[in-house]
Amino acid sequence: MEPENKLNTNSCSKKNKISKQATEKWKIAGEKTIAFIFTHRRAIVLVISLLAIFGVPILINECYKHGGYITMWEAADVLSYYGAILGASITVGTLAITILFTRKQIQRESYLKDKKEVWSRLDEKFTSALKSISPIPPMEECIDKGRKDPSEAIAILQIYQMSCRTALDEILPYLSGEDYLKVKDLISSITAMANQCFDIAKEESSAYKKYKILTEETMHSERLTWKLNIRVLFQSRRFLFAGS
Repeated sequence: MEPENKLNTNSCSKKNKISKQATEKWKIAGEKTIAFIFTHRRAIVLVISLLAIFGVPILINECYKHGGYITMWEAADVLSYYGAILGASITVGTLAITILFTRKQIQRESYLKDKKEVWSRLDEKFTSALKSISPIPPMEECIDKGRKDPSEAIAILQIYQMSCRTALDEILPYLSGEDYLKVKDLISSITAMANQCFDIAKEESSAYKKYKILTEETMHSERLTWKLNIRVLFQSRRFLFAGS
């Protein structure tokens, strides 16, 4: 019994293998046929159109030639009927092509409108980013306020450093993968510029911190000098008063 079971198992496996191979061959043949039709679709449509326009009337004429095909209607009636069907088919085909073309046109216009809106928003975001990393406004503000209070200048520069780090955060969410490749070089240039401005602001902040320390030391020294002068003056007056 065991040898028979092995033979049955082997035969079933061979049949399954043959059926899989046949299925794969049919699949490959179908894919090749579809690829051939898609590649030569214009030639195929042209051949079918020529056969429909010229071949069918010739076939009808041959069928009714020498009384070989007897019907209740004549060849002229068949040709008239076929002409009506052919004209209706052409009309329907033309209408379908017009509808498809109009649909594609609407989709294209909608796509261009959406892209225009996206790039308009991106233009605003890029302009805002460039303004936020411009060093001129914070430097002018530091010059005005830094002389009186270095702490205000330090705070201004720290805010500006944060702006340099977050300048592109509002731009990247609006970019798709395709759009990002288009503005990749511009983003790289803005990033490099933002890093340079960040370093400059960091150096300026360090300078204002040193200036703040120096100012505090100077003020402290002036206070000590003032207190010392007051003490000397008080002692000298006290001495004069005691001598009198």
